[in-house]
Amino acid sequence: MNFGLQRIRNFARKNSLVRLLAYALRAWHLLTGAALFLITNSLLELAVPWVTGFLLLDRVIKRADLGQLPVVVALLVGIFVAQKISDFLSDYFRALMTQRLIH
Repeated sequence: MNFGLQRIRNFARKNSLVRLLAYALRAWHLLTGAALFLITNSLLELAVPWVTGFLLLDRVIKRADLGQLPVVVALLVGIFVAQKISDFLSDYFRALMTQRLIH
């Protein structure tokens, strides 16, 4: 068992990518948070064309249903606010992870 651990340590000394991965896994919770908010931000960017295309153009403009306009505006504002919060948290977790890797 100890022979296998020594072999891994020798390999990690020679391979800098493995060493960097070992350091990054120490801050796995920050890495998970950054990835989660990065995915959230990407999904929110996909929601904007859906709301403008299907809801705004199809329901409000084509059908001339102005009663749906406040709902569409509220959805767009909510999406943009959520995007900014998600972007901030993604940058925050990435900055913390970078600090932990460097120091």
